[in-house]
Amino acid sequence: MRRKPILFAISFVLLVLFGWLCGLAWFVSQIPVRANAEPAITDGIVVLTGGELRVDYGIELLAQGKGKKLLISGVGKGVTLDDLYAKTKQSKWIPYFTDHYYITLGHEATNTMENALEAKSWIENEHFKSIRLVTANYHMPRSLYEFRSIMPDIEILPEPVFPTRTEQGIWWENEDSLRVVLIEYHKLLLIILSRLLGL
Repeated sequence: MRRKPILFAISFVLLVLFGWLCGLAWFVSQIPVRANAEPAITDGIVVLTGGELRVDYGIELLAQGKGKKLLISGVGKGVTLDDLYAKTKQSKWIPYFTDHYYITLGHEATNTMENALEAKSWIENEHFKSIRLVTANYHMPRSLYEFRSIMPDIEILPEPVFPTRTEQGIWWENEDSLRVVLIEYHKLLLIILSRLLGL
């Protein structure tokens, strides 16, 4: 009689583990492994701060004419365009830093959801219909989920940068990359579950 509850518990654990592994496989398949080759010009460019290469790449896209204006979301309180320019040290980008028409700094966001809300307000104010979204490749699946949930009518093109070995698709061979991917996967799982449960 006691076998049935034990077998049920084992089956349940195996089912959950199988679902977790399938979800992880899907998540990894959503991580970009190469730069976006889409030539289309979008209305805006949104950079999510919090990692290396992102701001530089966002400004490079702006300089290439891939978007009309740039929002850098999640900038620390008190940080100015001059501060950012001092970090980039790219003289070819001076025109974009000296003319505030091109670059807007968002100081309110502290997480990805707030990044999306900050970007939505900016997009609505600018009357934009499409954006390029710049963030780390491992952060892109969760960012796209958040942004598309809040802005389903806005065309969003992913523009990943590659600060980790996930670019080569061998993240499991690097402890830091493995940790980052698993953390991002679990964050996305929690967001999806909370939405399904209406939390």
